Amino acid sequence: MAQQTKLLSFNASLEAARVGSKASGFSIVASEMQKLANQTKQLTQDIHNNIESINEQSSKVLESSTSTNNKINDSKENLESLLESYKKLLETANSLNNEAIALQDVN
Repeated sequence: MAQQTKLLSFNASLEAARVGSKASGFSIVASEMQKLANQTKQLTQDIHNNIESINEQSSKVLESSTSTNNKINDSKENLESLLESYKKLLETANSLNNEAIALQDVN
């Protein structure tokens, strides 16, 4: 769109130059169209840069989220393993306690 506006402005400038002094108003319009085309081009580039930045930040957030999720899953697995070890320890302690009680009854 900016390129088309620029081309239209250029054509208007050529036409104004061809007609001469009678088309000075037309020349002013062509100049304003040129400014508008340049502004449109710059704003389009700014929007593009903003979109690129948003995409980069979104990728970083996704990576961070994935990493956090992996760490949570690892912690869950470690906690489950620790809980299983404590269960075995408790079973062993209960078994030893029962054996101690049985030995006291024998003596």
